[in-house]
Amino acid sequence: MDALRGIAALAVAVHHLASIYHLPPPLPLNPFIAVDVFFILSGFVMARTYEDRLRNGLATLAFIKLRYRRLFLPLAVGSTIGFGLAVAIYGPTVQLVAAYVLILSFLPAIGPSAFLLNVPAWSLFVEIICNSLHGAIFARMSNARLLALIGACGLLFAACFATGVSLWGPGVTSILSLIPRELTCYLVGIWMFRRYGDAPLGGNPASMVTDPGTIRSPMS
Repeated sequence: MDALRGIAALAVAVHHLASIYHLPPPLPLNPFIAVDVFFILSGFVMARTYEDRLRNGLATLAFIKLRYRRLFLPLAVGSTIGFGLAVAIYGPTVQLVAAYVLILSFLPAIGPSAFLLNVPAWSLFVEIICNSLHGAIFARMSNARLLALIGACGLLFAACFATGVSLWGPGVTSILSLIPRELTCYLVGIWMFRRYGDAPLGGNPASMVTDPGTIRSPMS
């Protein structure tokens, strides 16, 4: 998993460098597919680390606080660098300060660029949305319902893509249109952990991973 993360991170970083300096794409891995890999891995890791705890008393709000703490430092470092460079070039403005405050809250700004000071932060915004839904809903869904939801999100993404809606752009509308795509990937990651656990690829499915749909409460 660390190797997959590394390859995906390299693909995204090289893509951004090539875009900035107008170079031909140096790697065969599509950076958008690399982002999809990130979300699949995130769903897998969140299910592995937190699902049992979410079913046994960890509140959704407490889970979101844990995710904020985990993601905040890298976001703050990158965004602070972006803020400092922007102020040095354009001078301090209300727009820059507002964008900085919003981005540190994992929130987009309304305008041509939702994450003006740190454009890749859009993926952390979508990640927090996926985490919130995981804590509130997904952790308690049966595997059958999870598969149905994967299918529904996948169809929604396909419809958005076919109509040209789900295409990358820096604005908040474009980012929101990508949620069905990345949510599908995140849900696939959850399902993969429930189905296979920590079994090696090609190994037997993990029988120890519980289907939330089979859990009965003490009152049932």
